[in-house]
Amino acid sequence: MKTTEQGVIASSELFFTSPSNQAKNLFYYVTCTGHYKYEDSYTLRRENYHSYLILHILKGSVKIEHDNLSYVAKMGETVLINCHKPHAYSSLGDLDTLWFHFDGINAAAIYEELSLLYHGCVVLRNSGDMVNRMNRIYQIYQTGKKVPEAIQSAYISRILGEFFRAAGNTAPEEDNVIDRVVTYIEENYDKEMTIQELAELAGLSEYYFSRKFKKQTGFTIHEYIIKTRVNSAKMLLKATSLSLREIAYKCGFTNESSFSNTFKKITGMTPGSFRVTNI
Repeated sequence: MKTTEQGVIASSELFFTSPSNQAKNLFYYVTCTGHYKYEDSYTLRRENYHSYLILHILKGSVKIEHDNLSYVAKMGETVLINCHKPHAYSSLGDLDTLWFHFDGINAAAIYEELSLLYHGCVVLRNSGDMVNRMNRIYQIYQTGKKVPEAIQSAYISRILGEFFRAAGNTAPEEDNVIDRVVTYIEENYDKEMTIQELAELAGLSEYYFSRKFKKQTGFTIHEYIIKTRVNSAKMLLKATSLSLREIAYKCGFTNESSFSNTFKKITGMTPGSFRVTNI
């Protein structure tokens, strides 16, 4: 939707969302996202916006004030801001940003840890992976694509992970490769995937890829695919009235029986029982 906020150029867009109670209790969740272009000298000052903001500067620069700190973020930088506390930001000339507000059950602890690691302002510079993931979140709402909240939470978790990774002076390239494969699985869990295909995507041998994937994620490739499919099924069971057969196929299972057996093995409950249980 278009914004009418004063000082924001009319072509800018923003999108609001209402997270489910399950998302609030279990996940990171988006509250709103946007692509804003600002006029010169735009200023916003708030006491509390009940969320955290991740703001990427596509063009220009912006002065940010929060937690008794002041920082000028420039093109190519991404900033994490605690909007639960008083904060303000002002454009310094023409400004173009991609952003989203989020929160979650352990968001406060994550922010505090990052603040310590970064000695104040949490700023990441020139991360292509960061921008790509922020674009994925923005495009979910821009296109109206139905993406389970558990998957959106995974995107946010990876974005936060980029801040930790940068603070730790960057992981090896192979870790980035596994990270990209994980993202691929979470975006294509409804399709058939083989270890051979994923290893080719990573550019590694099947044996080394399998070992590397387990070491980095804590799961075998098969376990991670199944976990992702079951998490997606949980969201569809709670948020839609789709039949079990429809959910099975949407989540990549070959038939309803396989879906039900796998779901019960992972969760200890049948899909039907999970749907009516207050979890």
